Amino acid sequence: MASGVSSLQFIPSGGGDRRPILRVLDQSVLPHQIAYVDCSTKEDVFDVIKTMKVRGAPAIGSAGAFALALEALRLQQDLGKVEHDALLKAKSYIDSARPTAVNLSWATGVALKAGLRDGARVDVGGVVEAAEMIHKEDIIANRKLGAYGAAHILSRCGDERPIRLIHHCNTGFLATCGHGTALGVCYSLAEEVGKENILVTS
Repeated sequence: MASGVSSLQFIPSGGGDRRPILRVLDQSVLPHQIAYVDCSTKEDVFDVIKTMKVRGAPAIGSAGAFALALEALRLQQDLGKVEHDALLKAKSYIDSARPTAVNLSWATGVALKAGLRDGARVDVGGVVEAAEMIHKEDIIANRKLGAYGAAHILSRCGDERPIRLIHHCNTGFLATCGHGTALGVCYSLAEEVGKENILVTS
């Protein structure tokens, strides 16, 4: 994985008038430059999803959950309360950025459900915590997948070096919240035996 590069980073407000942001790696300009887009509204996140600045199912889902969290925080700050109907409309809007993205509607649904409590009002903290948990759990799952996959490949290859792998699709850390799925296995394998012993073609 590229050192110090992350596809998504949620930055809380830290108090005062400063609003929280979701920092998104702009994948549309890779590999020529590393640039980030700071999203402070659901509309900003909608745009980075729609214009494919963020790509990969897990990363898109996580971005959507953070978009809902940003909207809940904005409504709370501006109005002093968040009504369920307002957040439900925000979820529908965010989901429309990529209607076929299953992870997007799933993640916004999880975040919305986490904010539900008795009555029509929303627990904003629950929405934010759910978005953060989706992000964290994706990284944990990717790491576990990488370790399992690397162990399986090593059990099949024995002492043969270099290990040759063919890889397809966008499955690295850029497509997820960190580490990656199939390409994450390659990262984990390189951590085990050294990257000089791994040959990966796409």
